[in-house]
Amino acid sequence: MNVPLLFTASALAGLTAAAHIFIGGKKNARPVLTAEGIPNAPRVTVAFAWNAASVFLISVCLAYLLAALGFVGQPLVIFITVHCVALTVLSGTMALRGGIMPFAFPPATLFALISMAGAAGLVA
Repeated sequence: MNVPLLFTASALAGLTAAAHIFIGGKKNARPVLTAEGIPNAPRVTVAFAWNAASVFLISVCLAYLLAALGFVGQPLVIFITVHCVALTVLSGTMALRGGIMPFAFPPATLFALISMAGAAGLVA
């Protein structure tokens, strides 16, 4: 595996996690979670999904970091990269459904970058 590219994938995932938590939380999650008229069950579901995404992004960062450091092998890198590719497709599709160009939608762009670095990291 290509260690510098695995470090790059880890850094991209870490930056994405930080942006998701600190910028996206303020600009996207907070307005939805504090909007009036939203019943409690959907509000809790959105809060859960937001936090689950945060945990996932931190896990991606750690998985690539552990691979770069030699603590985990290629199967985990393949699994996490395929998952990030799936999320690239999902976020691009959701952007299009919302009338947004996919690469103007931060999740699509960021997951694409993580996926490319992860995939490239699989090549020695």
